[in-house]
Amino acid sequence: MTHYELYTRILKLKSNRKYRRDHSFTNFMIKTNRSRKLINKIFKNINDNTCVKEALCQFVISDITAFEVYFRDIFLAMFSFCKNDTELLSRCTKLVDKNFNIEDLVIIEKDGIGIPLIIVGLLNFQNLKTIDKVFSTITQQKIFELLDSNKFYQGKPEDYEVYPLDKDWYSKLEEYLDLRHNLTHDFNPRLKIDSKRVIELHENLMAFIIAMDICLEWNFIQENFKKGALMKGVRKY
Repeated sequence: MTHYELYTRILKLKSNRKYRRDHSFTNFMIKTNRSRKLINKIFKNINDNTCVKEALCQFVISDITAFEVYFRDIFLAMFSFCKNDTELLSRCTKLVDKNFNIEDLVIIEKDGIGIPLIIVGLLNFQNLKTIDKVFSTITQQKIFELLDSNKFYQGKPEDYEVYPLDKDWYSKLEEYLDLRHNLTHDFNPRLKIDSKRVIELHENLMAFIIAMDICLEWNFIQENFKKGALMKGVRKY
């Protein structure tokens, strides 16, 4: 990715964020609820198999879009709401390897591009290994190990109900991400899509995001919360 492509992408990301809520999980639920409502209506009212198959394809693509946006939003939220964002930035030096010259700095200054936005523009949140590395590095906890052991909820409020993740949550997520990649980048008109399997993979994705949100929200953001952030307004990256 050239610097021009990076800045173009970042400015687009910054523009799109203006129209979303501040809360990452709320944005995720709005997007997935709309998709789920649409696919349910299609299942109920449309008998054309070709149309149903195309709707399932779009449902998968929409799900993974919501998935990727969630991780961008929660990444940026950590810098907005946590009291020591300088410490977080120092940890992020392990995540990216890109040099910027004076011309780049002029563009960054002119367009008001924050460092967290530059970092998020360089990351791929459709890759599970990247997600694990990024959030384990920032929180200094082995995030996916917490999920595997179902200990992700330890910091949650006492009255917060939590369901453990299935043992095969990781392989199901990989399957769903691969399916989206095939549908988007390598279209196969004869590809068979089983609606029951898609819904199963969708439910696993939902459980994973809930687990990650509890883990990051209650075990990290709340513990490092910047007092007065909500009342005074937070920095917008």
